[in-house]
Amino acid sequence: MFKYPNLTKIESTHYYNEEESQQPGETEKRCFMYCPYVFHSGLSSIQYKTFFHACRMKGISYDLEKKAGTTFILLDSLQTGVLGLISTGK
Repeated sequence: MFKYPNLTKIESTHYYNEEESQQPGETEKRCFMYCPYVFHSGLSSIQYKTFFHACRMKGISYDLEKKAGTTFILLDSLQTGVLGLISTGK
C-alpha cells in the first residue's frame, strides 16, 4: 500500500530524440513523483539564495541533459513555509 496518500507516482512515456543513439519514435520510460504541498516551518525564515545553495550542497538538483532530478514549485514565497516539488528519473 502506498504510505503517503498526498504523493502521486506516475509512470509515463517521454518522447524525445536528442541523443544520437535514439531513433525517431523510440520511447523511454520515466517515473515522476509530484508532491503539491510540502510544509516546513523553517522555510519561513530562509532566503531563496540560502535555500537553493543548501539544496545544491545536498545534491538536490535538476540535470538538463539527462532531463532528471528535482524541480521546486514556488507557490507563493518561502515565507509561507510551503512549496511543491516534482522529481523525475528513469
